[in-house]
Amino acid sequence: GQDSRSEDDKTHIAIVIIIAGGLLVLTLFLKLREQEQDDGSATTSADLTPLVDPVRREALRVAAEARRRLSEAEQQVRAAEEDWNFARAQFGSAAAEQYGRRLEAAKAAVARGFDTHKQIEQTPDSHAKRRLATTITEDLDKNLPPLQDARKEFDAQRAKRSSLPTQLANARERLVEELADLERSKEELSSIAGLYPASMLASLQDNPQRAAQLLESARAALETAGAHLDTDATRAASALDTAQRALTMANAQTDAIFSAKTDLDAFRERLTVSIGSVSTALTDAKQLDPSDAFSPLLDEAEAAITRGQRALVSDEDPLGALENLRDVELRLEAVLAPLMTQEEARRKATETAQRHIRDADAALTWARKYLKDHEGSALLDVNKLMSEAEQAMTEARKVLDEDPLRASAAASRATTLTNRALAAPGRR
Repeated sequence: GQDSRSEDDKTHIAIVIIIAGGLLVLTLFLKLREQEQDDGSATTSADLTPLVDPVRREALRVAAEARRRLSEAEQQVRAAEEDWNFARAQFGSAAAEQYGRRLEAAKAAVARGFDTHKQIEQTPDSHAKRRLATTITEDLDKNLPPLQDARKEFDAQRAKRSSLPTQLANARERLVEELADLERSKEELSSIAGLYPASMLASLQDNPQRAAQLLESARAALETAGAHLDTDATRAASALDTAQRALTMANAQTDAIFSAKTDLDAFRERLTVSIGSVSTALTDAKQLDPSDAFSPLLDEAEAAITRGQRALVSDEDPLGALENLRDVELRLEAVLAPLMTQEEARRKATETAQRHIRDADAALTWARKYLKDHEGSALLDVNKLMSEAEQAMTEARKVLDEDPLRASAAASRATTLTNRALAAPGRR
């Protein structure tokens, strides 16, 4: 009986083990099946998700940029419209007419842009989106900058108007200085009249009278500017501009007298150089433009050369001949500049600047020696003018290679300052 029970126990244990093993196998089977289903689902999901389309992504980026530009442009146009209304009230409708046209063009571009952007949103075609977005930005690039320029122009005019009182005060001070220069120029002309024949000074005889007339015009214009400064800014600005031009022209008349001795001491050399420069420019003009478009100016150049050559031989009004040659040369250079290559124009400008630097250097050298040997050289005005002339020469040499036009202007300024120092009262 005991053996029978032992066998039954073994049988029960075996059955339990078999059942447990079966359950374990079933569990593993179910887990594996579930995992396979998850993998299949993930694979199907991945298959349904498309890769990122670079064409579409770029089209969306360009469209977003166009929308951003439209928003900015809309704000700019709104601000410009307010500014335009202010400009019309401040400067008058006629003065702001072009500003208004540019404003309307910009407003139309913005309106077109928003219409086009609606098309971008409605079309599924990426290439079409990008093309339409490009149309928007190109339209804005064409019509917004002119509006911005117009606004800057009126900002500059407002700044100039706000400084009218300061400009008027400076012009009044300059008038006082020019009147003092006029009296000194009369003394200088009388002084050099005893050194040179009248024929050599012929072109200077009327300079004091012309300068006096110009200064009277400047004085009257300054009175007009002052009278309307608070009530009519436009008229005040116009009168001030007239006064400043008259002051500049008067200064040219007196400076011609102050530079007379320097020019006369070396007039043969300077005439020869100017004749050569005008002759070269004349040849260049004929080669660059064989048409008759510049015939009147070329005729003037040939007449100036003839007059200069006559002055070399007869000493007949060399200053007038020299001034005529310089004037014609400047006008020829202005005509030739657009016809020359950039390299040719720069070479010409450098040659001119070098000549002006040589002239200024010669004037400074002579002035230093003269002022050292003569009483009055320590006068404050003289020292100030000579110091400014030295600074101008330093600038001319420094910028010669980089900016020959600026160098030429600085050298000419040095010569003018030197001549004014020589003509200062008490330096004889």
